[in-house]
Amino acid sequence: MMVMVMMGRMWKLLAVTVMVVALVAQCGVAQNSNAPVSRTAPYSVTINTGKNAVPVVVIQTGNYIVSLEGNPCAITIRHLFSSQIAHLVWTANYYVGSLVTATKCTLEFTTAGDLQLFALFKGTNTMIWHSNTAGKGIVKMALENKFDSGDLQLLTKTNAIVYHSFGVKEFAILPTQKFMPGETLVAPDAAFNDNILQVLFSGDRYFLKLQSGDLRLYSNFGKGLKQYWSLKNTLAKNVDLSQVAYASIVTDKGGIGLFKSNGAVVWTSGPINSVESNAHDTYFSVDPDGNLRTYFLVKGQFWDFDFVAIPNLCDLPNSCGEYGVCSNGKCSCLPQWVPNKPKDLTQGCKTLAPFTKCGSGKQQFLSFTGYDYVYNQYATGLKITKAACESKCFADCNCVAYFYNTSPGLCYLTNEVRTLKKVSNNNLSAHIKI
Repeated sequence: MMVMVMMGRMWKLLAVTVMVVALVAQCGVAQNSNAPVSRTAPYSVTINTGKNAVPVVVIQTGNYIVSLEGNPCAITIRHLFSSQIAHLVWTANYYVGSLVTATKCTLEFTTAGDLQLFALFKGTNTMIWHSNTAGKGIVKMALENKFDSGDLQLLTKTNAIVYHSFGVKEFAILPTQKFMPGETLVAPDAAFNDNILQVLFSGDRYFLKLQSGDLRLYSNFGKGLKQYWSLKNTLAKNVDLSQVAYASIVTDKGGIGLFKSNGAVVWTSGPINSVESNAHDTYFSVDPDGNLRTYFLVKGQFWDFDFVAIPNLCDLPNSCGEYGVCSNGKCSCLPQWVPNKPKDLTQGCKTLAPFTKCGSGKQQFLSFTGYDYVYNQYATGLKITKAACESKCFADCNCVAYFYNTSPGLCYLTNEVRTLKKVSNNNLSAHIKI
């Protein structure tokens, strides 16, 4: 058994907080007071890669830096503050990754107005990412400086914005940034060590969407997109969300807000709790465990989380891994199942009985009473008998398990089994095909 409560604090410093004091010793780079707020095209800088790669601060405001980093190659935006910890909030190549075998990284801001990232490997310079803005009149890149919001902008001579980082949603929404209907936040691939310089890339597993005014969480483990949380179904049951136009951080208070098009607040998660915090130093994000949280800077020294969409870890879809069981914040396995990694019960379980080939006619179901499945809350159950439910799953090779609720008699078929939740309700049962 493993205490899962500790996992909730794993994401406390999620967005890869990095001790710049350590960077000064290791890399000779910290808050570069010589870095300007903007740079005109053309501009180019190259660095070596590896653990001891020296990042270069390209542009900087009072709160944010844009840097070229080399472990691996990336263009990043980080939040600076008095404790000299740089907090990662955006990566240009978040969705395309990087070339980990590269020996050099180059940031190129071309005369045509295209911002580019290259990685050198075995004499070949490969473009990893670019802003795709060549020929659009761009002459300057800058960090927005009026509100110091952390928005990287590519601008024309008249300061018209052609491209900006706020328009590319990744895992976090910063103050003044708007999360619009149809957009998606994608959780990063891992929670990194908070004492070394590392970069976040898309995990392509957990997603936050704003749909019909409702914030909704989805997962995709390669078996299709499945919903597992809704604001409307949990914290805003009695709130009319039909006029919600966007989500953002609530100005001067922090916390998540849902707003009408005129800026009126429809719903808020509430102000940040700490009196030692500034609403400007906060954001909300979808995290590597699939949860939605707000983060805030405490006394200018470290990041903590405040609002948590899913406070019960057993309500997260994969808290104990594939075929794992979550009960009261602890992981275990079903009877006759064993952990994949005995020293880490969050990594799921496997059966000691061999799986039988589908279509052989020899498959059977292992049945367990008192188990629920988080996805069933947002799936459409079939109003059929338990016997009919089992027959449908047995006949479908894509069905690996079914769940049944005897009251009111609903059947749920699934093509994957993530974490099961142990409950006291014996009307709920899980039936695993082997």
